Amino acid sequence: MSFSKSDIARANGAKSRGPVTPEGKARSAMNALRHGLTANALLLPHENREHFELLSDEYYARFDPADEFEADLVDQLLAHRWGMLRVDTAQGELFAREVEERPQAEASVHINAAFLNPYRDKTLALYLRYRSHYCHAYERTLRQLERMQSARRKLESEAAAADLSRPTAPTPKRTTPPPPPARERNEPTDPAPPPSLIPAPAANPPNTDAQNPIK
Repeated sequence: MSFSKSDIARANGAKSRGPVTPEGKARSAMNALRHGLTANALLLPHENREHFELLSDEYYARFDPADEFEADLVDQLLAHRWGMLRVDTAQGELFAREVEERPQAEASVHINAAFLNPYRDKTLALYLRYRSHYCHAYERTLRQLERMQSARRKLESEAAAADLSRPTAPTPKRTTPPPPPARERNEPTDPAPPPSLIPAPAANPPNTDAQNPIK
């Protein structure tokens, strides 16, 4: 299968830096795991896994499922879309066989021959029925996903508005203690010691010259 937007999707994916919040990273890891499980369940051995992963990345980036319920619906969209592409491929191969059998005929002859062939006419009818089933299932799943996401966003918006309108407790003001009183100019900085602690003056030493007879 080929997709006309695969190159554009690959270039846009290269520009993306991925989720930055812990919630976004956890969701991205969950989605990556689901991609692998869904691909293993849907893809046939000959189908291109890279094309499916590109389509899956586009759907998950577009709808950004917030939980398992939304992710399940995104996976259903992928399954229905991949089924439509598979039917289109099978129908194209049917017309290609008509071209191989009548290489000189015009394109309109190939298409008419495919519808006139009893076997291929039944096969085309079966393909159209399958494609109609996938289209109706895709549209039904898409409406269900859009309703679910719309209800979730409404609840998130109401919760955010309630948080903004909720009064907050006033922040207590910080009070600083008053500064100590200033000292006056003539006030001594250190108190005088009590009189009992002041040492007494020393007595005059005796005159030893008068008592010495030699002198």
